[in-house]
Amino acid sequence: MISFIDDLLRLPGREAGSEGERMAQAMLAGRLDELGMSAVVEGAVCAPRVPVVLGVHSVFFLVAVALALFAPGPAAVCISALTLLSFWGELRGRPRILRKLLLKRITGNMVARVERPDAQGRLSLVAHADVTSASSLLLPWAKRWFLDRERPGVSVHPGSIVLIAGVVQLFGSLVQWLREGLTVVAVVLLAGLLGAALVHLVALALAVDWWRSPPVPGAVNNGSGMAVAWAAAKSLGERPLENLELWVVATGAREPDASGMKGFLYQFRHMLDRDSTWFVNIEAVGSGELAYAISEGRWRPLAYRPSLPAAAEQLASQAPFREVRQFSVPGSTDAGPPTRAGHRAITLSGLVNGRPPASLGTHDSALETIDEAALDKALEFTLALARHIDSGLAARQSKNGD
Repeated sequence: MISFIDDLLRLPGREAGSEGERMAQAMLAGRLDELGMSAVVEGAVCAPRVPVVLGVHSVFFLVAVALALFAPGPAAVCISALTLLSFWGELRGRPRILRKLLLKRITGNMVARVERPDAQGRLSLVAHADVTSASSLLLPWAKRWFLDRERPGVSVHPGSIVLIAGVVQLFGSLVQWLREGLTVVAVVLLAGLLGAALVHLVALALAVDWWRSPPVPGAVNNGSGMAVAWAAAKSLGERPLENLELWVVATGAREPDASGMKGFLYQFRHMLDRDSTWFVNIEAVGSGELAYAISEGRWRPLAYRPSLPAAAEQLASQAPFREVRQFSVPGSTDAGPPTRAGHRAITLSGLVNGRPPASLGTHDSALETIDEAALDKALEFTLALARHIDSGLAARQSKNGD
């Protein structure tokens, strides 16, 4: 697995929709083809880049502030309200209004399977192939400022500051339009408008910095996930599952909102039965202590269907995996879209002191950050979970037959 990650890091930057992303998927497809799996790369569309979306919102906010200060009226109020609603939707998942002004990008998904017509279900091992670009928000000092303010597993999102500034701006624009004279409230909200403008200028600067920054190496996130998925497929090829057909999916465009996985579900929906398809998402398992997620999302948490987390909990109670813990993902993963579609899904990831590894999203995420013991534990747990699902399906069929 270390050799696999080393080969992966020699490829060009693997941002969503890039040549590097396609080369990473093709590399994994070649390894899986050697194992006798049938692999294809299917195209899909993905959302615009996060810094572009952030920059567009910042510009709209700043235009609304300028109108509120120099030409108060309904236009400033409406633009502020529309942009605030759109930014709220970006954080929650919907409504995403302003991104409709932007062109979508093309990405792809590598899908490999061992065709078994007699299989009673499908197990999909998922690992995203793309990486994020570096950003000042992900530097160690910024992480200490934003991510260490609350208990482990829950972080303070910088978007919250933009939301607060947007609310202040909306009220300030309204007062600027309707006010008669300089009341105390009007003066306070006028100062709030200036403060909101400062926040949006900083957000715009961060968006430009993010947009211009090169992609990170992505050894931990998610070279480690792809390596474990490949190694698990190799092991399951040597000792196949009895009742499940094995799929391996290397999704594109995991950053920012799992667009690749959404495309995969749309393209293969006719083959994926909700009651007999399981998704095990392997993400950033190259360092820290292994953990399994029971839910994801910050403002609107999405709980996974309970059967897979329950299976992981049962395995975690056994001797080899007693240090494996459960957690809730603050953001989104490739397990989210399958869960929303009604499938059983779970995410496996590594945590350091209850938080994601510090190297994530930075150029420090090189081969030296990989902990081989963490990789081995993730592989061992993935295989145990796969066989637990397989044996559980056999027991359910036996019970139904009786």
